[in-house]
Amino acid sequence: MKKTLLSVAMGLLLIAVSQGQEKLKLGVVAGANYNNFIGPDAYDSQFGFTAGVSFEYPFHKKWSFLSGLVFERKIGTNTFENIFYDNYNPALPIELQPYRSVVRHGWVTFDYITMPLAFRLKVDKKGYWFADMGTYFSYLHRAEFEVSEQAGQGYVVLGEHTNRIDGGLLIGIGAIFRLVNSELIVSVRDQLGLVNNVKSQYYLGENSYSPESMQINTITLLVGYSFDLK
Repeated sequence: MKKTLLSVAMGLLLIAVSQGQEKLKLGVVAGANYNNFIGPDAYDSQFGFTAGVSFEYPFHKKWSFLSGLVFERKIGTNTFENIFYDNYNPALPIELQPYRSVVRHGWVTFDYITMPLAFRLKVDKKGYWFADMGTYFSYLHRAEFEVSEQAGQGYVVLGEHTNRIDGGLLIGIGAIFRLVNSELIVSVRDQLGLVNNVKSQYYLGENSYSPESMQINTITLLVGYSFDLK
C-alpha cells in the first residue's frame, strides 16, 4: 500500500511540473481536526489541531497542484478498568476474592508531520469554489498514552509500538476569498488513512490492551493565507 501511494504521489508531481505555467503560491494554514480511529477496540474520537505551510502550483486556468508541510496533533481517548486485590486471601478462589474496581480515562496523542499531494479543481467560472483530490504522507514525530490517575502505569511512550509512516487518500472542498495580492482560503479536508498504525500492542491496564490494528480518518477545518511568489 505504501509503494502504491508513493507511485501515485510521484505521478501527480510529474504531471503538475510538466504542465505548470503560472506563479507558485506560498501560504500558511491552521485549523482544527477531528480524528476517527477505525479498528477493533480503537480509541474514541476527539479534536486536535494542525498548522503549517502550503504551496500551490497552478498549471491550468482551473487546475493546480497542492503540497506543503503541516504539523498535525491527532488525539483520542480510551476508558478501561483496573481491578485491585488489596486484601488477597490465598485460601479463596479468584472469583471470591474481595476487590475494588477503578475506572480510568486515558488520552492518546499522535504528532505527525504531513505532506499532502493533491490536485485542486476550481469548479465555478469565477474560481471561488474548489475541490481537492489526491493523497498524503505522514511521518510520526511522537506518540504517547497518558492515564488521568498516575497509579502504576500512567504514561506510555508509543513510538516503538506505532508505525512511523502513515498515508492514504485526500479529498476536500473549499472557497477562495481574493484580497489585494493575496488570498484567504477556507476548506474542509478529509484524510482517509489506509495504513495500519499499530506495530505492536501495548498494555493499558488490568486486562486492557491497545488495539490490534487501526487506521486514522482525519477531518480538518483549515483556514489559509497565500500569496504569489514574484
